[in-house]
Amino acid sequence: MKMVTFKIDSEQRSFSIEPDERRLNLLRRSGFRGAKHGCYEGICGACAMILDGQAVCSCILYLFQKVLAEAGVLQCGFYVPDMGLSVKAMLGEQLRDDDIRECMDGNLCCCTGYEKIYGHFGRLLS
Repeated sequence: MKMVTFKIDSEQRSFSIEPDERRLNLLRRSGFRGAKHGCYEGICGACAMILDGQAVCSCILYLFQKVLAEAGVLQCGFYVPDMGLSVKAMLGEQLRDDDIRECMDGNLCCCTGYEKIYGHFGRLLS
């Protein structure tokens, strides 16, 4: 579990999250019932919320994606789901850089040289 902090209704709040947790699920388990479960594919709009001034579908917005984006490791975003699963598998482990590289083996990223990704995951997991 990791902690994230963001504003909800102009109030700063902190939450304990799993890396692969959807923002919709976090909000609902925290008592915010305005966003509804719908298609879980980002199509129906039942889970719509405003994020950084734009309407987004919270059912497909994984919190871990935001952490990676803020760290500047995302480029195309293609690999985010599989990297998120790899990070979830590593949580709670005492890992060296070589261990992280081994756990991430098989995750496809065509945009970068992986170094920034590995480095950030090392900091995230520690």
